[in-house]
Amino acid sequence: AVSHIANKILDTLVTPLVDLNLDDTEIACLKAVLFFHPGKYSRIILDYVSEKLIRASFTYIVDRVMVW
Repeated sequence: AVSHIANKILDTLVTPLVDLNLDDTEIACLKAVLFFHPGKYSRIILDYVSEKLIRASFTYIVDRVMVW
């Protein structure tokens, strides 16, 4: 029963990420955004860092798509 629940959770969380076909840079940015979660640092620092990471990720993705 526990393994079934664990498998369901992994399928729910991992499958959508796999479907995105993220490269190493995008995965690193996602990990960084998740690392700086609320409650660990002040809200001002969190907002600043998250905004920078999201902008960098967006720029990277747009540049990657435009190459095709």
